Amino acid sequence: DVHEMNYRIVTPSGQIRYLASKGSINRDETGKIIRLVGLTNDVTATKRLQMMVQEQQEHLEEQVILMIARRQPLAND
Repeated sequence: DVHEMNYRIVTPSGQIRYLASKGSINRDETGKIIRLVGLTNDVTATKRLQMMVQEQQEHLEEQVILMIARRQPLAND
């Protein structure tokens, strides 16, 4: 079983960090968990860039909507 999880934490200093974890569970023949293997990466920089791109995209979409709304009909329309 492979499990993936993304989450946000707040450090004791109040800083927000984004983490991505991936791990697997190893079981014996009876199904008992015998080992947990995994890793956690700090993906804060990537997450912040993704959020910035999303905000810019939303802003551009709003600007296009405003431009279309302000558009004067052409004489031949």
